[in-house]
Order: sequence, then C-alpha cells, then structure tokens
Amino acid sequence: VVDVNINPENPIIGNRSFGEDKYNVTKKARKFIEAFDEVGILSSAKHFPGHGDTDADSHKTLPSLLFTEQRLDSIELYPFKSILDTRLSSIMVGHLNVPALESKNNVPTSLSKAVVTGLIKEDLGFEGLIFTDALNMKGVSEFDKPGEIDLQAFLAGNDILLISKDIPEGIKNIKKAYKKDIISEERLAHSVKKILYAKYKAGLNKKKFVDTRNLYEDLNTSENDAIYMDAISKAITLVKNNSGVLPMKDLDEKRLGYLKMGEDTNEQFFNILNNYTSVESIDPTLLLDEKIDVAKNFDVVFIGHHTSNASPWKSFKFTDKELVALHEISLQVPVVLVNFSSPYALSDIRSFVNINAIVQAYQNSDIAQSAAAQILFGARPTQGNLPVSINALYPVGTGYKLDSISRLGYGYAQNQGIDPHFEAKIDSIVNHAIKEKMTPGAQVLIAKNGKTIYDKNFGYHSYRSNKAVSSSDVYDLASLTKILVSLPLFMEMEEEGRVDLNDSLSRHLPELVNSNKSNITFKRMLSHYAQLQAWIPFYLETLEDTERYYRDTLDFSHTVQVARNLYVRNDFTDSIYLKIINSELREKNEYKYSDLPYYFLKQIIERNYNAGLDYLITDRFYNKMGISELKYKPLKHFDKDKIIPTEEDLVWRRQLLQGYVHDQGAALMGGIGGHAG
Repeated sequence: VVDVNINPENPIIGNRSFGEDKYNVTKKARKFIEAFDEVGILSSAKHFPGHGDTDADSHKTLPSLLFTEQRLDSIELYPFKSILDTRLSSIMVGHLNVPALESKNNVPTSLSKAVVTGLIKEDLGFEGLIFTDALNMKGVSEFDKPGEIDLQAFLAGNDILLISKDIPEGIKNIKKAYKKDIISEERLAHSVKKILYAKYKAGLNKKKFVDTRNLYEDLNTSENDAIYMDAISKAITLVKNNSGVLPMKDLDEKRLGYLKMGEDTNEQFFNILNNYTSVESIDPTLLLDEKIDVAKNFDVVFIGHHTSNASPWKSFKFTDKELVALHEISLQVPVVLVNFSSPYALSDIRSFVNINAIVQAYQNSDIAQSAAAQILFGARPTQGNLPVSINALYPVGTGYKLDSISRLGYGYAQNQGIDPHFEAKIDSIVNHAIKEKMTPGAQVLIAKNGKTIYDKNFGYHSYRSNKAVSSSDVYDLASLTKILVSLPLFMEMEEEGRVDLNDSLSRHLPELVNSNKSNITFKRMLSHYAQLQAWIPFYLETLEDTERYYRDTLDFSHTVQVARNLYVRNDFTDSIYLKIINSELREKNEYKYSDLPYYFLKQIIERNYNAGLDYLITDRFYNKMGISELKYKPLKHFDKDKIIPTEEDLVWRRQLLQGYVHDQGAALMGGIGGHAG
C-alpha cells in the first residue's frame, strides 16, 4: 500500500498505509519491493493514483479526489513515480473519481484508458502487470452491469481483472469484442505475454507442489514471530513522557493498577506486566465513580486500549464512555495510556494534559502486547516515530527515544543469533529425563543478551500428582541461594566499606579468634581455598535420640520449624555454628567447594544490619527490582499447590517435602540459610 494517508477520516486506508509523509511511504515501499524481489515474490503497488486523502471506502462507494494535477503529482503520485526504478512487478489501480486525470464524469480510474494506458503505461513508462482493484467493489460495480465492467477494464489497459462479479459474462464480452476487432490480437497478446512472463519469473513454469503435511507449522514459524517482534518493538512509539514516568523504576515504592479498554483481548499484556512486578486489575465493568475510587489506591494506572486488528473495517476508536473514563481517571491519578490500535484513535482525546505518558503500540497481537509491556519497564528501548499526526501537539514524526535499563526482556532465539532448532534438543533432553524418572517435571528458562529466548514447562509436580507444572509454580532453588541472597548483600557491604575482601573472619566474628578459622580471609573463603570441609551433616546426630531434639508441635523451647509437624530445639542453631568452628581444616590447600562459608556470611550480614536475611534481601534488592516470587519460607507467601515438592524424605523427616527447605542445614535453622533456603 503506497497511498499517502493524509486524511484521518479515511475509513479503509488509514490502518494499512505507511503514513502521511510521502518520503516515509516511499522509503518503506522501496524496502518491501526489494525484499520481495530478493526472495522471488511478485510485488504490487496500490491503489493508483492514490487513495489516501478520501473519507470514503471504495468497497462501498466511488470516492472522489477533487485535486489539481499539480497537487496529485506532488502527493498522491509521488510514491508511485519514485519506485518505478525498482523491480516492481505490478500496479493495482483503485476505483477513484479523479476529474483531473479523467474528463468523463464519475468514470472510475480502474476503467479509465487515460489513467491506465495514458498515464501508467505511456507517461510513466511502466511495463509491469496492471491489476484492477476488485471488480465486485461498489466503487466500480455500480458503473455498469457485470461483464460489461470487465470489458471496460480490459479496454482501459488492465492486464488482470480482479474478482469479477460475473466471470462467465466477462469472458463472453471480451471474446465478443475480440471477434469484432474491438480488441486487437496485439492488445490481447500484450497482456498474455506479460502474465506468462510474471508466471515464469515466479517459477511457475516448473512443477513444484507444496507439501501440505505440517502446513500450519510451516506457515507460522518462530522465525516469522522473531521478525515481527523485532519490527513492532522498533515501531512502538513513546508519544508523551511527562516527568520521565517511563520506564517504570523504584518498583518497591509504587502500587500499580491496570484498566482495560476496548473489546479485544488483553491477556498477554497483563501477564507480561506482572512478570515485572505486581500489577492489579481494575474491573472494567465497574461504574465510572467506582473505577475512580479503585484507581485512587494506585500510584500509577496503566490503561490499555485493545481493539481488534482482524480486518481494516474493525473500529479502532475509543467509545464515548471510555473517553470520559480516561479523562476523569487521569485527573485523579497518574495514567500511562497504551494504545493497541490506530494512532488516529488518539485524535478523539480532547485533552492530553493530565495523561502522564502515552505509548502507541499500533496492533493488538500477543507479540505487540508483550513488546509494549517490556518497554514500559525498560526491558526494551523506544525507537518509533508517529507515521501520522495526532494533532498540532503530536505531529507526524513525534517519538521520544529511551534506552533500556537492562531489565530482562522476552524475545526469540533468532533475534539473538541462535538457531531456533535448539529448542527441540532441549525438549528432547527434558522429556527423556522425565521418561526415565529422573524428575517428575521441570521449568526451563534460557536468556541471552538480556532476552528470554526459551521458557517452557514440562511434566507434573510429583510422581503421585497429576498437576502439571506451570510458570507460576515455585521450586526450592537450593544452592542458588548463595548467589541470589548472600553474595548480593555481601557485595553491598563491601561497597559500603563495612567489609574488605582481605579482612579475616575473626575481625567480624570475634568468636573465631582462637580457632583455626581466625585468619581465613573472605577472599580465600569465597574462592573455596580456605581448606574448609565440603559440608557437615548436622542432622545425623539428632537421629540417635529424636526425642531429645524434636517435638511434633510448637512449644516454648522448640520454635524452629524443620518440616510439617517437626520442630527442633531453639539452641540447635548454636550447636551448628560450634561444629563449624571446631571442624578440622583439610590438609591440602587446594580448591574445594564448601557450603560452610555461607553460614559465616549469614552471621556477618545479619549482625551488620541487625535483621534477618529474608527481610534484608527483599527490602534491599527484590522489592526494588520488582521481584515478588523469590522467597524464603514459601508457605508464608504462596498457596501450597504452587510449590513443587523436592523429596520424599524417608530417613530423617519422613514426609514429602513441600514448602519446607530440602537442605538439611538450612532446615535446622528454620528454613533460612545463607547457602540454601
């Protein structure tokens, strides 16, 4: 579509045109033609001489372009003329009344010899195929009776007559005209040869049949989605951004809400928003006053306008009620508006003063919704510019540029230079593990260059369960706790000057002064060159006399919960540290991975900040990062059926461990360890 859409009221071209800037339209049209030609696809430029500045739909009536030849040449015809030096395969002629080009009253351009032969073929010198627009459209079908229109179109100089209302009658009339020498042999041969050449160019002279097995998958590949994600991400436009509200930062200080407008789906947008932080939905069926009351509870409200892009005829506009709600809510609370429809929808907004930010996302596909949500949180930059003017404040070309802030995004392997077929290999490995009963299920997420490129769930919660694993389920992350909790907090302490990597342990833990751990430095310990034991099975001694150590109900001296209906003595934590302090060092000074450093780090960190690891990591890191599903003691934060069991413990705890930490040492410390939990 190379129509220059400078009329916001255009009912059919507006959401198909490249925009109102003739240079932008031309640039993008050239790229399309070059790309099509490179892969052997025939191209067509439409709707000649230009359908952009009309307020009528040629499917329903004959639109008029009442402009001078000079105006037509400078705007409507500019893209067509500018792409003639490409390998453009064809031009489609629209059904338009253009008196400056056709002197006969109300003759559609598609039936005009002056336009098709005189202007396109002779004046412009175009030698490719010429198509009519569909001959069943009312812009032409009411000009004459079916069949006769077909003849007039051919006489005008068209080569291919598209979607005739009466094909047999059209053929009959053309044959009759040929026999009467109204159509010459030369004229007929001219179109036939052009059509045959186009077929040859497309490779249709060779028999090549399409394998229809897996046809849907072949046509809907992840490669296509990757290209679309890249394109729509670059197109999405930041129209307004008062006070730098975007990208969203300081997530621990903000309560965020979301209100849906429009009749189309919004699920992907809402889900991706909630991947970054908790965003609460405002019931769109509430009365306006009720919506305002709910909206006041939030620091920022995202409003998503979701309309269908299934066809050009679908309405893209806000309803009157939605416009009122948008205005009233934006008076009460900061609003970020995301428009998943035509930018012209924004033209109906009377005042933009109280809307803090506006993001124009153009389409309401799942991929566009995902990209827009990522942009709001800074996982992707904003790069787009408006292809059309909204009003005097936001003319064509408007678009603020924001860099990403290194939050994890969502994308496709191809965009990161990885062959997408790697997914099948991973699927195979995980499915094999499940089949061989190495695990009942799994979540697998792979990210590269800050973008998630693989995110799948497999199998079930346990061998005794038929509950499938989902993305919202939580797992015991075991030793990852070291780098998810202890190290970030310790690194912060080092930055604040509370510790130095060359400090000895006894400087921060005086109880180590007379031990063999006294002179071990943090650097040696964290490099696993401190000669510490790999681990100590603290729980083993408790198995010899369980009544001495455990109770099955909470009491004053047994408040540390190890598992369901199992509480250990309060003073056992002291016994753990004493065992570590008194443990022998390994003889060889060599690399040996050990859990024990993280028992010490837990003590040092908690003493420095006078708070527990669970509170510190959440307050100082996770809340600020919008991380809401990394927690110690998961049963306090999640429904039990979201927590994946870790082990059927038949030796010590004698139960299925679900919601209680698997690591024995962390369990004996109430579920909060520096090394696990």
